[in-house]
This record gives sequence, structure tokens and C-alpha cells, in this order.
Amino acid sequence: MIHRNNNNNNNNNNNNNNNNNNNNNNNNNNNNNNNNNNNNNNNNNNNNNNNNNNNNNNNNNNNNNNNNNNNNNNNNNNNNNNNNNNNNNNNNNNNNNNNNNNNNNNNNNNNNNNNNNNNNNNNNNNNNNNNNNNNNNNNNNNNNNNNNNNNNNNNNNNNNNNNNNNNNNNNNNNNNNNNNNNASI
Repeated sequence: MIHRNNNNNNNNNNNNNNNNNNNNNNNNNNNNNNNNNNNNNNNNNNNNNNNNNNNNNNNNNNNNNNNNNNNNNNNNNNNNNNNNNNNNNNNNNNNNNNNNNNNNNNNNNNNNNNNNNNNNNNNNNNNNNNNNNNNNNNNNNNNNNNNNNNNNNNNNNNNNNNNNNNNNNNNNNNNNNNNNNNASI
């Protein structure tokens, strides 16, 4: 009887041990499962974090690209504005040059007109001087002619006087001769 009880006790102990082992195994399995779940959760969280980081990086890259594009657009706009300003300045300079050229041309034309007027005035003065000289020459010629005519008239008068004197002398001589002749008879 004592042996049988011992056996029973041993069996019971063994059973208890087995149960305990089973329980321990179950607990270990549960712990392992929990650890695996925790690891999976951690992995999922890490993956989510990585995805979020990637998304953030992508967003940052997109923002940077957008900023770069905006900067490029601004630079292009500035360049276009500068080009437009330069074109406007060039146009203004060209207009000023054209105006200056026109003014110079006008001044040259005015100078030419003045020169032409001066030349015309000089020509007119020369013509007037020539006319005056011609008139003076004509007057001198007329005076000379008048003097010559007067001289001729005086000469003619002198000749006539001389002729008259001669005629008178001849007449006197003839009269004297006649008187002498008559006295002689």
C-alpha cells in the first residue's frame, strides 16, 4: 500500500510537472507571440515612420522644386524687364539722335538759306554798284559829250567869227580898193 501511494504520488507529481511545463510552454509561447506582435507593431511603426519621412522628403523636394521654379520665373521676369528697359532706353536714345539730326539738318538748312540770302544780297549790291558805275560812266560820257559839243560850238563860233572878220576885212579891202580905183579915175 505504501508503494502504491508512492506511485500515485509520483504520478501526480509527474502530472503536475507536466502541467507546469505545459503552462510554462504556453506562457513562453504567449510571450513569444506577444514579442512577435510587438516586433511586428514596431516594424509597422518604423515602416510608417519611414513612409512619412519619405513623404516629407518628397514634399520638401517638391517645395524646393517649386521654389526653384518660382526663382527661375522671377529671374526670367527680371531679365525680360531689364531687356525691355534696355530696349526703351535704346529707343529713347535713337529718338534723341534722330531729333538731334533733324535739328542739325534744320540748322544746316537755315545756314544755307542765310548764306543764299547773303549771296543774293551781295549780288544785288554788286548789281547796284555796277548800275551806279554804269550810270556814272554814262554821266561822264554825257558830260564829255556836252563838253565836246560846247567846244565844237565854241570852235564853230570862233570860226564863224573869224570868217565874219575875214569877210569884213575883205569887204573893207574891196571898198578901199574901189575907193582907190575911183579916186584914180
